[in-house]
Amino acid sequence: MAKFCLDHHSDVKLFPDILAFLEADDFKSAISLLRSHPPGPFSWNDWFPPVAFDHEDKEYVWVVWEALVERWYRLMRTAAGVRD
Repeated sequence: MAKFCLDHHSDVKLFPDILAFLEADDFKSAISLLRSHPPGPFSWNDWFPPVAFDHEDKEYVWVVWEALVERWYRLMRTAAGVRD
């Protein structure tokens, strides 16, 4: 997720910050940061990533982004013990 955001020139700092906490084994801070930025309209997931590479088109980039958002959020919620 963080690499995709970096590669596609996102100014959303949420994922690199969460990744830094995870790499430092500070899971509590990573979850706290994620919870303080819930997905929704006008938030981190409401971004339209630009095409960054020759093999991409708008549809491809959008589908990859949507899949990453869903997977990342679900994994973080599961890791935090949230059961839906």
